[in-house]
Amino acid sequence: MGISRERLVPMNAPLVGFGGTKVYPLGVVTLSVTVRDYPQQVTKDVVFLVVDCSSAYNAILGQPTLNAWKIVTSTYHLMVKFPIEYRVGELCENQVVARECYIAMMEMDDHLQAISVEEQ
Repeated sequence: MGISRERLVPMNAPLVGFGGTKVYPLGVVTLSVTVRDYPQQVTKDVVFLVVDCSSAYNAILGQPTLNAWKIVTSTYHLMVKFPIEYRVGELCENQVVARECYIAMMEMDDHLQAISVEEQ
């Protein structure tokens, strides 16, 4: 994503995958994330864990971020809705693109599916 390593804040807690595999993050970084375009947009700072592993995704937003933004998700409709000033914004995804991303992730040899962060 072109983010310099100098922006990373060290972190020692590992991510633990479904198979028990541990991956230690390179650090954490705070990035400004904008969803949609004006006038249906929301911009907030998000703290991301940075890991060195293959993925079809550049970033994954977790439940704490979705809750903080009051985002409502519908995986069936490939849509999220979120409050903006005096109304509701929505973001829809293309089903074909979502399927291609899913297939690309499943075809990776060393894909990591993290489920928890251990506290030290």
